[in-house]
Amino acid sequence: MDKEFLIRVNNSFKKIKTKILLNEKIRTLLYYDDAFSEDVIAPSIETVSDHVLLQPVINVDVKEPFNIKNYLTITIPEGTKTDNSMVYVVRIIIMCDKSTWNINGDVRPLLIAQEIVNDINNFKVDFSNQLIFTDVVETVTNEDVFGYSL
Repeated sequence: MDKEFLIRVNNSFKKIKTKILLNEKIRTLLYYDDAFSEDVIAPSIETVSDHVLLQPVINVDVKEPFNIKNYLTITIPEGTKTDNSMVYVVRIIIMCDKSTWNINGDVRPLLIAQEIVNDINNFKVDFSNQLIFTDVVETVTNEDVFGYSL
């Protein structure tokens, strides 16, 4: 690992978070708990920024002080050495309280996931040539909060 790698990871995470927060549909899906119409005004970036976390969240208690029902975490859980380089896995985990999954007949975490894939698949980051989404995995935090990991 080179001397600046972790700084590049940190900067890349901030870029990914910013890119996600610029998407009005993602902000709307993260912020509003119930169904909404297409003409609803998207919440501001500042209002939703605490819904996109740059750390793992383990055993989330949906009560105070952590009472965000819909959120994302961005992590880098592993890296694999190849011949002359490293391949890193970046996980974007979309978690939603079970009471918010159904939104106008659709599945909220899948709608969020699709927006993320549309926005940042092949996105250039500081520690890699580009992000490429290769799978989606069901993720469970507790009996009330679950979602998908990209």
